[in-house]
Amino acid sequence: MQNWVRRQLGNTWDVADLSQDTFIKVLASSQSVADIREPRAYLLSVG
Repeated sequence: MQNWVRRQLGNTWDVADLSQDTFIKVLASSQSVADIREPRAYLLSVG
């Protein structure tokens, strides 16, 4: 997934920023991480 995002964004700095933003959103979410059944689909919906 990281390689795909890197190709889409063009550099590793933007990938790192996006990863950090997504991680914070997942932590702040009201949904328990243990309850996530489809992690890829969940990550696509984080926004």
